[in-house]
Amino acid sequence: MKKSAVIILTALFAGGCGAFRLAPGEVQKQNAHLLGQTIGLTEKQAEAEGSEKIKELAALASRQQRAVAEYMGTPEKPAYAESPDSLRSGSAGLIAQEAKLQAAAGADSGSLFDPLINLGIALFGIFGGAGAAKAAAAASVVRKKLKALEEVVKGNEIMKKNQPHTKIPFSEAQAAQSKSTKQIVRQVKDAAE
Repeated sequence: MKKSAVIILTALFAGGCGAFRLAPGEVQKQNAHLLGQTIGLTEKQAEAEGSEKIKELAALASRQQRAVAEYMGTPEKPAYAESPDSLRSGSAGLIAQEAKLQAAAGADSGSLFDPLINLGIALFGIFGGAGAAKAAAAASVVRKKLKALEEVVKGNEIMKKNQPHTKIPFSEAQAAQSKSTKQIVRQVKDAAE
């Protein structure tokens, strides 16, 4: 039994999870949706200006975007923009920035701590028997809380970046955090960079 467990765990770690891709998150879906609107407005502008090369490129970009949007899926709350000005002044830039941060940090592929949680679930599943269900439920709660922490930290970083005047008051408000909390927040920030 122990040898088979070691073989299974070794195979999982050696194989990695590069072959798996979790579903895109809401921000990624919204970004793909807004990209379609941006390209649609670009097509209208190209039509108005009459440049054949720009029309062809815009039409190609539109076909490419439709494939990406189909793959991503429809967002729960799609954002809409009627003009280039509404795209520039609306939330499209923030959504694009958040989508980029999530893609770079792998936020949509799971928590920074998921490998440890998954290992714990696997070990309880192999050795824990009846306690495995309780361990899986507890791990699910931990995963949700860690995901929430990551989202809050990333959102705070975006806010401080977009609103520099809030950086000092924000830092002062966080000064009372415990050393362990500061270390965890630092890990989340480092993972997002």
